Amino acid sequence: LFGMAILAVAILAFMSWYAFHYSMSPAREFEVNTHTADARVLVATQGSAFKDAVVAGIVAHLKPRQVYVKIIDVAALPSVQESDWNALVLIHTWQMRKPQPDVKKFVDIIQNVRKVIVLSTSGAGTFKME
Repeated sequence: LFGMAILAVAILAFMSWYAFHYSMSPAREFEVNTHTADARVLVATQGSAFKDAVVAGIVAHLKPRQVYVKIIDVAALPSVQESDWNALVLIHTWQMRKPQPDVKKFVDIIQNVRKVIVLSTSGAGTFKME
């Protein structure tokens, strides 16, 4: 019984460490260029050094083209109307062999998949959304 209790505590400690160490922070929300621009791109992401670098590259590429770009955290996806955007870029992490839940729900209801780009990151680097 004592051994099982120690094992349970060890498992809980590992799960807590894993969640703390690998969890994503909220993404910083901001906008680039005027919202009245003809072309509109939404980037939904999670906070991490890699994802922040990818977002910076997207912004640097689109800023001189006068494209309205809005960056949001993936948790805000339930309030997004697909029809408001010409392109949607979703950047998320797989954790525990599953995609981020808000991203998964959003992708499942997309009407026009041709305007969606999904970048999935994972420890193994092999997980992806169809």
